[in-house]
Amino acid sequence: MFNISSFFDKFKNVALKEFSIRERILVTIKDHTGVSIDIKDIEFTNKIIRIKASPAAKSHIFIKKQTILDELKKSMPDMIIVDLQ
Repeated sequence: MFNISSFFDKFKNVALKEFSIRERILVTIKDHTGVSIDIKDIEFTNKIIRIKASPAAKSHIFIKKQTILDELKKSMPDMIIVDLQ
């Protein structure tokens, strides 16, 4: 017999993984730049992190772009991150 709760657990696990990735990105950006971004303003698709923020916040982030990418690659070695936009 089909168990609906196990079916929905798969989606819950995917959502939690997505949230933890976004949270790790958010914390890394905050640590290196001091810029606070809302978690919903971070997208991770096709190995590229996209950030929706004000131009001033993006400038602070892109100044430290390589440092942030290096830290994320070190803290999440199983993730492939190519760029930060």
